Amino acid sequence: MTTQLGIRLLLLTGVRTGELRHATPDQFDLERGLWIIPPEVVKQLQDGMRKRGRRPQDIPAYIVPLSVQAIEIVRQLLGQVKPAQCYLLAHRSELKKRISENTLNGALKRMGYQGLLTGHGIRGTLSTALNEIGYPRIWVDAQLSHADPNRVSATYNHALYVEPRRRMMQDWADRLDLLERGEVKTAGKHLTILIDGIPALGERPKVSGESVVNPWLGQKHGKGG
Repeated sequence: MTTQLGIRLLLLTGVRTGELRHATPDQFDLERGLWIIPPEVVKQLQDGMRKRGRRPQDIPAYIVPLSVQAIEIVRQLLGQVKPAQCYLLAHRSELKKRISENTLNGALKRMGYQGLLTGHGIRGTLSTALNEIGYPRIWVDAQLSHADPNRVSATYNHALYVEPRRRMMQDWADRLDLLERGEVKTAGKHLTILIDGIPALGERPKVSGESVVNPWLGQKHGKGG
């Protein structure tokens, strides 16, 4: 169950499997709905530090805004943390160690995704879907902590656009809920959804600057955060 929750968290955030595996309870600020990942844990930032001779304290943390669904998962996982446990997702028999990447991929295989999806592949799926929906690439890249080799400041994008990304990831989480309930056939592109029992066509978001208008952002959510 814990591993499945971890996979759901990958789907809802787009972080790398390594960042999930290295996650510690103190990285989560649930009151603000944030996952704050130290730069030394982020593979892309590690590479940048080595190449440029930067220190971790010179680079801002990777800020991951959490949807209400992601917050609920983190609450469940934090509620399962044992006194000797160091990581959010601990090794089954050695609590001070973290789970392996093979554990995540093995769970995906048991769920029927062998040859179709890996922990790392979830990021590609998320990137494709968010771009298809019509969100600005700079938001998607910041959410995934992607580096643009043509931009000097790309290393720091992971700390920007936090609130726009929060709305984007809430939209994505709501779409996954619709997909899981069988109310839509795909979580990307156009969606036909039911609002108060009335079919409504979900349009692509209209982007103007950093504002996104779409039919899901203003809705109330049943889960608290």
